[in-house]
Amino acid sequence: MSLEYNKALVRRWHDLENWKDGEAIAEILAPDYLGHRLDHPQPLTRDDVIRFVNEQRRSFPDLRDTIHEIVAEGDLVAVQFTRTATFASRWRELEPTRRTDSVSMSQLVRIAEDQIAESWLVWDSAGWERLLGIYGKGICKEVYT
Repeated sequence: MSLEYNKALVRRWHDLENWKDGEAIAEILAPDYLGHRLDHPQPLTRDDVIRFVNEQRRSFPDLRDTIHEIVAEGDLVAVQFTRTATFASRWRELEPTRRTDSVSMSQLVRIAEDQIAESWLVWDSAGWERLLGIYGKGICKEVYT
């Protein structure tokens, strides 16, 4: 596919995260999708991502990704974005803080056969801890498990 198609596919993924549409995300992530994160020892699957997006509906109803830069080369797309959300209702064992905060994120995405096949995410875990109200406690909760 073209570089413009690849960038549009990654933009679509972020739009679907904003809309919290896990079912539609299933259509653009490859069945064997792998998501890599520095804070997670095992790659995440498509089902892990869908589960998290569906959980976001309840706990972070105003979650919004704002893309600042997106660049494509070959089958790879790099995207730098900010995720802003309010921790509005219970998430896992944590009570809501009702805080709104922003987290910086960078992602490299590989496209194969018109779907997102793999991604590598680097993010501001301290920002996420602030939002969850656990900053400075030495806890960085796993987001997808």
